[in-house]
Amino acid sequence: MTSRARLTLALAAVLATGLAVAGSASAQAPGFFGVAPQSGVGTLEEEDFTLMEEAGVGSLRFLANRPSLTLADGTVNTGVLDHAIGNAAARGIKSLPFLFERPAPNTKAQRRALAGFAGELAARYGPGGDYWDGDFELQHPGATALPVLSWQVLNEQNGRAYYGRKPSPKAYAKTLRMTARAIKSVHPGAEIVLGGMFGTPSRKGSMTSWKFLDRLYRVKRIKREFGTVAIHPYGRNLKQIRLQVERIRKVMRRNRDRKSRVRVTELGWGSRAGGHSLNKGLQGQARMLRKAFGMLAGNRGRWRISGVHWFSWQDGEVGCPFCPTAGLLRDDRSTKPSFNAFRSLAH
Repeated sequence: MTSRARLTLALAAVLATGLAVAGSASAQAPGFFGVAPQSGVGTLEEEDFTLMEEAGVGSLRFLANRPSLTLADGTVNTGVLDHAIGNAAARGIKSLPFLFERPAPNTKAQRRALAGFAGELAARYGPGGDYWDGDFELQHPGATALPVLSWQVLNEQNGRAYYGRKPSPKAYAKTLRMTARAIKSVHPGAEIVLGGMFGTPSRKGSMTSWKFLDRLYRVKRIKREFGTVAIHPYGRNLKQIRLQVERIRKVMRRNRDRKSRVRVTELGWGSRAGGHSLNKGLQGQARMLRKAFGMLAGNRGRWRISGVHWFSWQDGEVGCPFCPTAGLLRDDRSTKPSFNAFRSLAH
């Protein structure tokens, strides 16, 4: 074989590899790439769902806050959830509600209330739920039902900010067990997702995600209660994200849990320039999305990653240094370069 022929074959191999890597991210698209709004789903409008469909959003993670969704008579206000779950389903977008209240349940009665709430939602929105052959058909005639198959229990339970008190793996395990069993009594095949754990919360008494998970595994027979570990591996660069994911997988292996999957239920950066390490500027935000989501999709098999959600859908609250500009959309719903980056990966 001539030198030119060998060079031609080598270049072809490099090109093929590059195309495979480029295509690998888009191959994950069905349900793999999702978004997480900052504000309640009641603020989402028809335009939002249309844009989500355009962007190729596969999964919508949203807050299902028990206190705010419970009416004075104790019944659940399903109107807000019908709006979110129905509009998402009508566009082929899966729903991932995260069941929440702050402070987190700390007594048997409080845990029973959250579990009852979860069971009601599973009965309405899970497979065979009464929403799908009733209100959904009226609201979205001709659309295909897309029952909720996955439920997330609490949010950032390893940090004091969201847990509302000093985090406790044992206390969380009690809430997880009761809530998971309430859901599975209605839908035995439901996927139970741990609350997304922020990697390195700073408030006193908080734990790193890997320390909290390691201690959670020490609770007897807790592994049978969930199938997915969720993390929020925020970091200023890819190295920090990779480190957090690998530490979580190491803890899972050490506790003989190779079966459970990992889901990144929040990850993002701000489009503001400066002021915080998670603010990357308009083009930098898009660049980090491409690199980070591409890395996670490319390591989907090795890290057993089942999905990743961009935080957030739209610019919004001032609750953290990067949150006000974390959206794929601006306040007026105009799109940013990060929206186009998301769309290029998801399609």
